[in-house]
Amino acid sequence: RQTKTLKQRWLSFLGAFAFFLYASWNVYWWCNGQLAPSVLLKVFGVPAPTTGMTRSFIAFFNGHLMESLYWNPFTFPVIGVMIWSIYSISFQCYKGKKLSKLSLSPLLINLWAVFLILAFIAKLIMGPEHGKW
Repeated sequence: RQTKTLKQRWLSFLGAFAFFLYASWNVYWWCNGQLAPSVLLKVFGVPAPTTGMTRSFIAFFNGHLMESLYWNPFTFPVIGVMIWSIYSISFQCYKGKKLSKLSLSPLLINLWAVFLILAFIAKLIMGPEHGKW
């Protein structure tokens, strides 16, 4: 049996702690009868790359393409990478891969990085008047 290195244990702890904070943040707002705002937006005053995606998604399906792009131009690339990631992890589970061995391919990791960075830059360039910050 292989033991985890210190780096692996630290990353595992950091991931679990970040998930705990994120879940706690959402539960806190939900218990106060509200949807949770973006942590980045609320704490630091800057939008998250995904700020406005729900409004963008709804506008698109109501036939308002320009309004959809206004709220977040990267809604559908991010949703696409999310669906592909879920499929990838689900397929690994189906094939019997252990939970501790699940991972995204380097291509998916790079796509996440590119789309989230581009979405963040787009939100900063568009400014607070484009999409609700």
